[in-house]
Amino acid sequence: MAAQGFDSVYGPGMLASNMALAGMAFAVALKAQQPSYRAYSISSGATATLGVAQPALYGIATVLRRPFLAVMAGGASGGVDELRVNPMGDTLDQELAGLGQLLDLVSDVNAERAVGGA
Repeated sequence: MAAQGFDSVYGPGMLASNMALAGMAFAVALKAQQPSYRAYSISSGATATLGVAQPALYGIATVLRRPFLAVMAGGASGGVDELRVNPMGDTLDQELAGLGQLLDLVSDVNAERAVGGA
């Protein structure tokens, strides 16, 4: 990364894997029979959407086999597609590993304007 000046794998791959885990958790919530597991799936899907994917990964994906395989396929295809579309990795997804970091991006823009940036 230091030699090239950009990171073309980490940012797009992290965003794709987090969104794949969030989608898997919401799909499991739709299929769940127990109300407590449905609530856990919705909550872990929401946290994966915001960038914290561990509850969805360790609480749902590794316990259930088919959703785990679907997450691997979805995350890989999303990462490959992002790398194909933007090989330099210099767009907004470089900053965003989850939608919760959108607030961080907004605060960075506001801090630049306050200091006198563009």
